[in-house]
Amino acid sequence: PKMLIKALAADEISVSSPVIASSPLLDEQDLVEIVMNRTHEHRLNVAMRSGITAAVSNALVQSEEADVLQALVKNHSAEIASAAMEYLVSESRQNTGLQGPLVARSDLPPVLVQKMYTFVSDALRTEIQGKYDIDPDILESGLRTAQSAHQAGSGSSVSQDGKGGKAAVLITKLYVSGELSINRVIGFLREKRLNLFLEGLAILCELDSRTINSLAFEGEGQGIAVV
Repeated sequence: PKMLIKALAADEISVSSPVIASSPLLDEQDLVEIVMNRTHEHRLNVAMRSGITAAVSNALVQSEEADVLQALVKNHSAEIASAAMEYLVSESRQNTGLQGPLVARSDLPPVLVQKMYTFVSDALRTEIQGKYDIDPDILESGLRTAQSAHQAGSGSSVSQDGKGGKAAVLITKLYVSGELSINRVIGFLREKRLNLFLEGLAILCELDSRTINSLAFEGEGQGIAVV
């Protein structure tokens, strides 16, 4: 019975692990609920489950747990939405264990391949050149552009520590590449990725991120309504 399967999937990990791994009765909503409400071990098992949908992957990405993210990226049967893939690529700058598995995926978009080329090791750059049909001159040009952008932004006053800093890094990259739109920012809100939403809103409105946070969380919200 479905209710019994759901109860077993939410039980202690020694009971739930085989149920999460293989029960066909667990649907997308069931798996998202497990990710949001159960333990780290439960999330790790969901990340390794075959054929998980983009919505489940999004929930796993929001956990920001390094080994869960690695398990998800290594799961080639998992569907990963473009926004989540962008976040994983950004996260791989610090969590280098994500870089190899990301490059190995067949669904990594060429634009993200080019971005990864700017910060991965020489060995992975060689692998990218061999695997992807991208003009080497384009890759090298992207590398030079990224290096120049890094130097230009070295004086930025935005903190790169914590979740807010990671969100700022990703949003800045999307903005520089011309991929940041109001629809993308609203999409972050719908996905409950609040840091990305606020950072994206700040850069589109040409406001300081501290100002946006103040408007969002202080008072009764009139400020954010004006924005």
